[in-house]
Amino acid sequence: MLGLQVDGMGPGDAIEIGDGPANMDFRAFMRSSVPVDHLELIWNGQVLREYDFDQDRHTADFSGKIQVEGPGWLLLRAYNDEAHPEVPDYYPYATTSPIYVTASGKTLMSRTSATFFLEWIDRIQRVVSANTAYRTAEEKERILEDIARARKFYAHCLAEATME
Repeated sequence: MLGLQVDGMGPGDAIEIGDGPANMDFRAFMRSSVPVDHLELIWNGQVLREYDFDQDRHTADFSGKIQVEGPGWLLLRAYNDEAHPEVPDYYPYATTSPIYVTASGKTLMSRTSATFFLEWIDRIQRVVSANTAYRTAEEKERILEDIARARKFYAHCLAEATME
């Protein structure tokens, strides 16, 4: 289990900062049934801070100050380099949802990510449209409406992209 708070805000929340660097307080924790190799605070996909484990790699509590600049996102992730016999997956991995940071009203939007999701949504729409195994026509229509909303969202992200 992972937890993260930045300036009192948690995963899914948004923090507004101004232009230039912003100093923030963070608190993070990890509890794991298996030993963990890495616990990292991530800013826009890059390691901002890494926790130094002592003997106990099942529990971690750490806090401090960080400095970020511009729009982006923060999250906490934990993972191992190799598989563990008690975890039925390739290797133990966990992450919090992001805490979003807007800078003077600007958000981080990736052209590459928006394009990827638009193509993915188009594939889903083709499959849904061709499928005849719905309970009712209304069920299929509701699903297509959800897909249309998702497509509209990512089309907006593409049009407003702030980075490649």
